[in-house]
Amino acid sequence: MTKVQLTNGSYARMDDAFLRDSILNPTIHTTAGYAPIMPTYQGQISKKGLIDKVEYIKQLNSNYRIQQTLNTSQMQSAVQTSTSAPAQHTAATVPG
Repeated sequence: MTKVQLTNGSYARMDDAFLRDSILNPTIHTTAGYAPIMPTYQGQISKKGLIDKVEYIKQLNSNYRIQQTLNTSQMQSAVQTSTSAPAQHTAATVPG
């Protein structure tokens, strides 16, 4: 199971119970790096719907956020490198 860091600095196992709790009461486990903007689904989702959502979430590519972070960091490094290099200007020769 994956462990996630919460905003309070502690870690929690992201298991079925964690996912169910997070869907029904999203403020119970606020994951570090994420704004607590998800609405509650308490009383709005059936038990079967909740189980289906948990299974769907477990099937998602869990490395997506990590890969996006790495891609963003690499792009930022490339931009910083290209903007810190001195610009080379050459005089244009105009026929005349």
